[in-house]
Amino acid sequence: MKNYFVDFAGFRKMPGIYLFLIILLCSVFCFKSLNVAPLSDWDETRYGMNAWNMLQRHDYINYFFLDFFDITVTKPPLGIYAICLSYKIFGYNEFAMRLPSAIAGFLFFLVFYQWCRKEINEHAAFFITLILLSVKGLVGWHVFRTGDLDGMYTLFITLANIFFYYYVKTEHTRHAVLMVIFLSLVYYTKGFTFILFTPGWLLYLILNRKLAMLWKWQTLVLLIIFVLVMTSWPVIHSAYSHAFVDNELHYNNFFQRMWTHDIIERYFSGFKNYQPNYQYIIANPDSLYNLWNYYTYLLIILYSYLVKKKRIVNDLLTNRFFLYSLISTLPLLIISFSKEKMAWYTCTSVPFYAVITAMLHIKIISAIKRPYMLNMAEAGLLCFCLVRNGIQLQLEKSAPPLSEQLKSRYNADRSLLVITAPGRESVYLYAIWLTSRKGLIYYNKNTSYDAAQATLFYKNDTPYIDDFAHSKAYIVN
Repeated sequence: MKNYFVDFAGFRKMPGIYLFLIILLCSVFCFKSLNVAPLSDWDETRYGMNAWNMLQRHDYINYFFLDFFDITVTKPPLGIYAICLSYKIFGYNEFAMRLPSAIAGFLFFLVFYQWCRKEINEHAAFFITLILLSVKGLVGWHVFRTGDLDGMYTLFITLANIFFYYYVKTEHTRHAVLMVIFLSLVYYTKGFTFILFTPGWLLYLILNRKLAMLWKWQTLVLLIIFVLVMTSWPVIHSAYSHAFVDNELHYNNFFQRMWTHDIIERYFSGFKNYQPNYQYIIANPDSLYNLWNYYTYLLIILYSYLVKKKRIVNDLLTNRFFLYSLISTLPLLIISFSKEKMAWYTCTSVPFYAVITAMLHIKIISAIKRPYMLNMAEAGLLCFCLVRNGIQLQLEKSAPPLSEQLKSRYNADRSLLVITAPGRESVYLYAIWLTSRKGLIYYNKNTSYDAAQATLFYKNDTPYIDDFAHSKAYIVN
């Protein structure tokens, strides 16, 4: 496929320059100011607390929040193990907790660039990668710049998609083996969320008239292995975990809660206090793909007009890579009909949005008389979105991290920090990170702790919290 993109500074004549720029830009967008944004409640804080407890207790099977068995986290532990490793190397802080997601993002961009380079061309792959760096769907909250599991999940499910694509294309068993390996990593990171892609995979097999591949003995053996992988974590957890008691939702074991609560209720029956969002299928691409969403709508209109005028052949769907990218956006449609909807649920489809945009652009540019106008519009939009997203990395600091606040207030040799109800989870994690140090006693009035059981902190590193988002704390010297 020809290059139909604006050539910035003659890059086509400089071998390797695209890869160098991708590495440079990904390093900035994934790692710069990673510790600036304060901790977010719920997922990020929960995983950070679980990892801290694993290291303190040397218990790598059970999840704990504060001093209590945590039944709210139902994912297998690979992502939490990654946070544990980062904690061991870099200590207890925002950077360490978010580093696994940032590394996953860096690797994702390199992998996706190479895939697009192979299937389209180097220039288009560079353009697609720049689009993905310029949108909030990946380089943003809850994916590659926070301590959540979606960053690692996006990397692993993308690799599984790549090897499924090549397995269908070549029918080489090694691609199926690699797909199962990365699907296993997906499962151990994010549980059963890979099922969002299974309807698309079946559809792609049908459209390629290769549904019979499912009955090959190699495929069946690999499916059995994958089922064994999925059962391994519930078996391990049942054998070595604490007694599982869920008084609120009445689940009897970890596996039942992981499947029923995290899949059935999330997608089919809905959680308590669920508020339906019927505009999700339109609003979600807008929130994740930003201005490129509207640019793609414009390209679709132009493409349809040119096809109607018979100035181009409507053959995009015959292109395997375009077809696979289009099918890989099906999670957006599936989640639009599900009961529970969050913006980041479709982050794994965002890369394929960019492929669709780029390939539409190529077809249109090849058919119009003055392509430089569309190229200049594309270049201007790209520069604007990249600069805007880069600036936002510096503006994420909505409030200073608690560990940076008013350290001068601590003059006593020993102090007692008391957190009273109701408390935000992030407040507890900021406090608990400091328990590997000593000098200040932490006492949570919501628990059964007494002063003798409280944990020690360095007094000069402990945050002073004064009615911070409904969490009240005070110092007793």
